[in-house]
Amino acid sequence: MNKIGFLYITLIILFINSSYASCTKLNLIFNKDTISFSRGFLGSKFYEIENVQKIINNQYTTFDTDLSYPHMFFASLSSEKEILFRNDFFFIDDKTNTIRIDTLKQIQIKNSKAQDEFETFFKPYMIKDQNISFVELMYNHKETFDSKLFEYIKSNKNSFVALWFVTLRFHEEGHKHMYESMLSKFSNKIKLSKLWQLVNTDLSKIQIKENYTFPQFELLNTNLNNEKINLPLSKYTYIDFWWSRCKPCLEKIPFMIELYNKYNTKGFNIIAISTDKTANIEKYWLKRIEEFKIPWKQYLDQNGEISNKNYIFSFPTNYLLDSNGVIIAKNISINDLEVLLLELCK
Repeated sequence: MNKIGFLYITLIILFINSSYASCTKLNLIFNKDTISFSRGFLGSKFYEIENVQKIINNQYTTFDTDLSYPHMFFASLSSEKEILFRNDFFFIDDKTNTIRIDTLKQIQIKNSKAQDEFETFFKPYMIKDQNISFVELMYNHKETFDSKLFEYIKSNKNSFVALWFVTLRFHEEGHKHMYESMLSKFSNKIKLSKLWQLVNTDLSKIQIKENYTFPQFELLNTNLNNEKINLPLSKYTYIDFWWSRCKPCLEKIPFMIELYNKYNTKGFNIIAISTDKTANIEKYWLKRIEEFKIPWKQYLDQNGEISNKNYIFSFPTNYLLDSNGVIIAKNISINDLEVLLLELCK
């Protein structure tokens, strides 16, 4: 892979106008502040540099790096101790040479084509006609976000900004057929990049995929013996990934018991796969099964080994299987599931 020359980044702190005497203390905070650029929860393999942390002293600081493609970071200031990192996204590429921080602590990336694309084209496109913020769209309206991201890629096949958000969404949601389709739409130039190839490889290694048969993993049963998953001969099988101290998981159990009791004899079944840690097997997992009197088959993916390999990081996560064991839906809501199950009564 070709390397691009050194990237020199200068952080310039804009001083508060002297006419605003009441803000003098804030100026001192800036003068001794520390800025951090972090990859968040994304793996280090996607990055050519480590997280960056620099002390701001005497109005500025500099650092150099060597990038072959634009990098996305989260950012924070040490004076903002109440937040882990900001909700904003920051892109640094081989042309970036200036990062400005104004008196309101707004971070501005200068001379970055990727940052300009994000601010000028990508973000406005994503929130157009939505009447909500970019972050709210991304985290509270995920299906809409993914659909708009797919459409953006079709018209912007050379966009590293879009590729980073495919990477981010994949790490948050795990495998979706749509993410494979998104990757296929990028240009050959993007497909030659390290970032695209890493994401594509990770997606191809996923074993739990929509439109494929659910794998018959060997897991522990409630007697703590190894047992291969045995898919029941049902019209629909609901695979539920959970763990015993997950509040949303526990809150959902009574509703699932109601559906199970109502539709089990008509062709609906459930299999639960817990990702509990070894120390919590008897202390929590087995007790939760007894406490809720859960009637369906239980398996243990001890310490989440299989779940992690399949990018299942959000709980509960569910998969709906047809009578052949093929995954036909992921994270179906209880309401949508019940509408589907009503057909079993007809």
